[in-house]
Amino acid sequence: MNREDFNKSMCSAFILSALGLPLLSTSCSKSEEIPGSGEFDEILLEQGIKREGNTLTISMDHSKFQELKTPGNFINDLENGVLVLRKDAESIIAVSNCCPHQGSRSRWQYLGEGKFLCTNHGNRFDTGEGNTAACNSNRTSGNLKQYPASFEEAVITIDLS
Repeated sequence: MNREDFNKSMCSAFILSALGLPLLSTSCSKSEEIPGSGEFDEILLEQGIKREGNTLTISMDHSKFQELKTPGNFINDLENGVLVLRKDAESIIAVSNCCPHQGSRSRWQYLGEGKFLCTNHGNRFDTGEGNTAACNSNRTSGNLKQYPASFEEAVITIDLS
């Protein structure tokens, strides 16, 4: 739910009380209750990303993450240690952004076909399953650690556990 829809759905009594204004004889109907996800939606609207425990949620509607709407584009989320790739129209791939060779996190280039290049030393890593090359293990090939990821409409959910 976006900010405008959220505000429209709020009961006027809640708005008045939040502003510290005296309540009028207004009451909320059951259909006007404030959804429990309002805080969650507000953070996604403002920051485009939210982490709760091991769950990372990203809004592709936020200006910082709109490039993920286009297949072949990726973002490098340094704060959460993940590369998020829009593989195609139906799938998102999330992998560790820690280079298996020497641990670099900020020097990635997407080569296509599920392959990333760490431009620090020129090593290529895949996004497939199995043969996972651990972060900073001095390996120069293999697969980056993959995280379960999905998206619905414009919201990506990644399990970083």
